[in-house]
Amino acid sequence: MNQQQWLNLLLFIGIVLALYFFMFRNNQPYLIEGMENENKPTENGIASNSDTYMATIKDLTAKLKDEMNISNSDYRKKYEKIILEVDNLLSYLMLKSVLTIDKTKPEISLVKLAQMNDARAALNNVLKFVDKQP
Repeated sequence: MNQQQWLNLLLFIGIVLALYFFMFRNNQPYLIEGMENENKPTENGIASNSDTYMATIKDLTAKLKDEMNISNSDYRKKYEKIILEVDNLLSYLMLKSVLTIDKTKPEISLVKLAQMNDARAALNNVLKFVDKQP
């Protein structure tokens, strides 16, 4: 082999080693083989952290309960009035939707009407929830 062939061989080996170190070596200690990282929420499956998850949900619920202050009768009455007013708004929007159905594509208006009806059912559930609070 002449000198040029040796240089080409050494260059090829250098490139292969560089690719190995950059692509196949794990230089990032926070990564674990298999594309898993240490910030994984559950170590042994979903149920292993269920107590922690439940505590997080309870904390969030307590914060929202304190923020809403439904137990105060003045706030509760205001919330009920707001819900009823939104229900009235939905009723008028539903009536407007019925009166302005596009005759060429009536299914679009009917889908919107069904969505508004679902929203009214959701408002009813919210009102029941507010009424149940102590």
